Amino acid sequence: MSIRISIFYILPVVLLIFIPSLFCQTNSIDSLMSVYKSDEQNPTNIIKIGEAYAAEKRWDLAINYYEKLIRIDPNNSDYLYRLGGTQAAYSEVVSKFKVLPLINTAKRNLIKSASLNKKHIYSRWALVQILTELPQILGGNKDDAQEYCLSLIHISEPTRLLSISVAVVCGEKKRGGGGGGGGGG
Repeated sequence: MSIRISIFYILPVVLLIFIPSLFCQTNSIDSLMSVYKSDEQNPTNIIKIGEAYAAEKRWDLAINYYEKLIRIDPNNSDYLYRLGGTQAAYSEVVSKFKVLPLINTAKRNLIKSASLNKKHIYSRWALVQILTELPQILGGNKDDAQEYCLSLIHISEPTRLLSISVAVVCGEKKRGGGGGGGGGG
C-alpha cells in the first residue's frame, strides 16, 4: 500500500518536472525574439535564434536569421558557414525545383567561409561532403573535395587521420578503384 501511495506522489512531481521541458524550445525562441526586438543587431542573439530554428528543422527561418548575420558582417567566416550549412541542410528537403540554386548558394557561402579563414574546419568538411555527394553535372567535384580534405590535414591534429582516409577514398573513386580493396589486377 505504501508503494502505491509513493507512486501517486512521485508521478505528479515527475510530470511537473518533465512536461515544461517539452515546451522549452518554443519558450526559448519566444524569449530570444523579445530580446531580438530590442536589439536587432546583436549577433549572439541572432545566432541563437538561427540555431533554435535549425534544431527544429525550420530551415527557412534559420536561413532568414543567418542572412541577417551576413548583412551585419559579410566577411565573417563563421556566419557564412552557418548560412551555407543551413542552406545545404534545407536543400535536402526542399522541392526539386529549388535544390540547384539553393545548393549552389550554399557552396558559394561555404567556399567564401573557407577562403576567409584558412583554418575553418567545419566549412571545409561541409564542402567535402557537398562536393563528393553531388553529381558532377550538378556541381559536384571530387578534385575540389580532395583539395579541401587535404587542407584539413594541416589545420589540426584531430582531423589529420580522418582527412587522409577520406582523401584516399576520394582518390580511389576518382581512379575508378571504388575503394573496395579487392585487388583485381
